[in-house]
Formats: sequence, structure tokens, C-alpha cells
Amino acid sequence: MAQSLAVAVIATAAVLAAAAVGSPEWGRRREILASFRTKVEVDEIQGRSLMALAVFSAAAGVPSAIGLLPVVVLVPLGGLVVMSMVRHRLSRTSGGNDHAWLAVLGVCAIAISARFQTLDTEAILGAQAVLGPTLLVAPYPSALLAGLAAAAGFISCTFHVATAPAFTKDLAVGMDPLLRWLQTALAATVIAASVAGPSVAILSSGPFDLRMMLLVMASTIFLLVAVAGVSFARHWTHRIPERPALISCAVVAGLCLLAQPLT
Repeated sequence: MAQSLAVAVIATAAVLAAAAVGSPEWGRRREILASFRTKVEVDEIQGRSLMALAVFSAAAGVPSAIGLLPVVVLVPLGGLVVMSMVRHRLSRTSGGNDHAWLAVLGVCAIAISARFQTLDTEAILGAQAVLGPTLLVAPYPSALLAGLAAAAGFISCTFHVATAPAFTKDLAVGMDPLLRWLQTALAATVIAASVAGPSVAILSSGPFDLRMMLLVMASTIFLLVAVAGVSFARHWTHRIPERPALISCAVVAGLCLLAQPLT
């Protein structure tokens, strides 16, 4: 139990760090943290509760997504819903197509899980520990569908964080970047862990050979790069027409889900 907890803490911290380092706000991180600590709004009971809820969603969602907690993929997706709700409530804005992107992201995650005919993250990552990463396991047409769903999922992650409601006035200095980091970490982990495994969760299950160590290292690097990439890419989403991108990702996600249904 203690070993699993230690792995969960380290893995979550690494993912959050990747989301922060990859973001366009990393250069002014000291200003962001200082601004967040001095916000009167966060000193209110409701503000503190909502921020704590967002932090808890990330702290529980990231270990769940990488298989350190025995849950179904809907649990970390539920964490994303909670975090989106927190941002809408604190910013008091609508957020545009944020909910639509979140729905597409959820369909992509379920379509990838359907590759192994289960929604259990522990079972998916366990299968990857035996068979290899999702995209390398036969039959390859099904692996290709999972890859397309993952691509649409990463695009959805990027737009979901980028189109989430922006805070007004001085709240944008501290609270907005921090919540975007949390959202990016969880959203990208949900997709990356489902296709890249085996994850670091296997480190808490006992001895493993050199091949498994290399696979875990490769999947961990892929996860961190994916999180940082999503965090960086959201800065450029304004250059892409959002509605065509949303429709395209929704169609791809829907087709991938229908093509490999759960049994």
C-alpha cells in the first residue's frame, strides 16, 4: 500500500509538472503562484472549496488513469467534468464549446478502452503489460481505430483546455493558469495512458524484467511528452477554425466507438 501511494504521488507530481512546464505561462510561474496566494476570492469558503475540489479531481484522477486505483475510465472523465464545472463557476462565464469538446474527449477515451473490450483501467493497463502498447496489438485494424481515437482525443484535450472559460481581471493571473494545468494533466493522461502502457502502476506490483522496465520507461516518457505537448499546443488553437475541428473529431470518435463496440 505504501509503495503504491508513493508511486501515485510521484507520478501525479511528474504529470502536473509536465503540464506546467509545457504551458505558455511557465515563464511567469512565480507571478502566477504569488497572485494565487493573495486572491481574496479564494479566501472565501466557496472559493476554497471549489479549488480544493479541482485539486482533488486531479490528484485522484491521474493515478486512476494510469491504473494505480482500480476504477473504470469513467472516473477520471468524471474528474474532468468536475474541474470544468469549477472553472465555469469561478469564472462566471459560459466557456463556449468547452462542454462539447469534453464530450468528444469522453467518447474518444471510451473508444480506446473498447479496444480491449473493457472500461476497467487496471485491466487495460494489465493487458498492455502482457501484450504491449494498445497500438501494437493485433488485430491491427482495431489498433488503427484506437490510434485515430487517440489522435482525436489529444486534439479534444487541447481545445477543451484552450476553450474553457477565461477568468476576468486579476483572477486570470493566478487561478486560470493553475486550473488549466490541472485540466491538461488529467485530460492528456486519460488518453495517453490508454494507448501507451504499461504504466508506472506496474512498479507497485512486484519484480519485473528488463523488457518490462524498458516498456514502462517508454510509456512514461510518452505520457509526459503528451501532457506537455497538449499544454503547449493549446496556445495555438486560435489559429484553427474550431467548429470544423470539433465536427471532425466528433465524427472520428463516433466511428471509432461504433467500429469496435464493447462486448
